[in-house]
Amino acid sequence: SRDRVVVTHRAHVPIYAGSSPAPAILYKNRGIKFERSYFMECYENAVILQGVIISKRVNEEKKIGAIVVNTTSSSDRTKHNCPRLVCFDLRQIVGFEVGDFVCIKAEIQSYLGAPAEEGGRRPRRQSLVIKEITKAKTRVEQEYGVKSTGLFLKKNEVKLAGGVQRITSRDGGLWDITLRVVTNGRMNTLLVKVYENDRNRNLLQALLPGQNVCLVGMVQTKFKQREDSQRTYFQDIIALDCLLYTSPSPRD
Repeated sequence: SRDRVVVTHRAHVPIYAGSSPAPAILYKNRGIKFERSYFMECYENAVILQGVIISKRVNEEKKIGAIVVNTTSSSDRTKHNCPRLVCFDLRQIVGFEVGDFVCIKAEIQSYLGAPAEEGGRRPRRQSLVIKEITKAKTRVEQEYGVKSTGLFLKKNEVKLAGGVQRITSRDGGLWDITLRVVTNGRMNTLLVKVYENDRNRNLLQALLPGQNVCLVGMVQTKFKQREDSQRTYFQDIIALDCLLYTSPSPRD
């Protein structure tokens, strides 16, 4: 059945760094029945970006900052991937300015946005939150530990692992996966987009809510022109590869 999953034993699943146990109570209202009260899931929520800072803004009153990093070779942010990240500790971005080449470790956090109209439903949104930011090393420094003014490598990587809450097929071979990820005691409900291809077609068509998946992908950004001549900024998580984790037998 697509709306009921029965777990008959404790699931022994490989645990990533930063993994957290998930009490079955989180699932009690999602049509999923457990014969044991507790099991382990595989969790990961990691974003690694390396590129040039092209924008930096700080709100001293709200104690929040935001930077935009160009992870491509072009300076036109309307056509290439330039992820926007926020930080809630302004000390993290002190000393970093526009033009600096940086390496950022972040995670994706979900939150409820403001309703479009009074009394309306609050939409679920997600942001990239900075966990660590450092000056990036050139390729020579990375390989040999010698400082140089040579080539910087740009990077845009996302690694996620968690439980599938919902999976929806869209037009054009696009699938939306709602993923529940728990790290450091915080539960995030993340939306990931996957484009169907020969490698993942069978997995996507058979994937069920309650199953555990690992996704590897990237942050994709784009602008959309509105009727009032203003531009809307979109930031999506695109999975380029995915893997289903299953629970081995207790005998394994």
